[in-house]
Amino acid sequence: MQTSLIKRGFSSVKQIHHGWMICALLLLSINVKAEIAVIVHPSVTATNVDAQTIADIFLGKTNNLPDGTRLTAVDQDDKSAIYVEFADKLLNKTPSQLNAFWSRLVFTGKGAPPQQLASDGDVVNLVAQKQEAIGYVKASAVTSKVKILHTLP
Repeated sequence: MQTSLIKRGFSSVKQIHHGWMICALLLLSINVKAEIAVIVHPSVTATNVDAQTIADIFLGKTNNLPDGTRLTAVDQDDKSAIYVEFADKLLNKTPSQLNAFWSRLVFTGKGAPPQQLASDGDVVNLVAQKQEAIGYVKASAVTSKVKILHTLP
């Protein structure tokens, strides 16, 4: 009988340990975020563009890089994880804050939000085809068809 209790107790401790391990792994996986690459057409000659300039382009405050290159922002789907992460890391806004920001600009006729595409692949393909496009993707999605202008850790 005592052996049975010890075995049962050991089994419960083992189960609790496994439960904690699973929780820890889930928390780690939630906090692991992919590096984001801001991409442009390979013909764009600018390099090392600062984050504020890129943020200004994605917020419709300017369409030009410091060297005068004119760009049009392309967004990811506003329900995607990369959109949320990009908005937080570069624009310092939540998706609802961005929605309110763009709603005000549209209502006053002072701007329109960037076109939204469904996936990293769609953004890479559009940027590769249009010299004036600027977008963002997971760094792992970058191909030789585009140029990385800036990265966000």
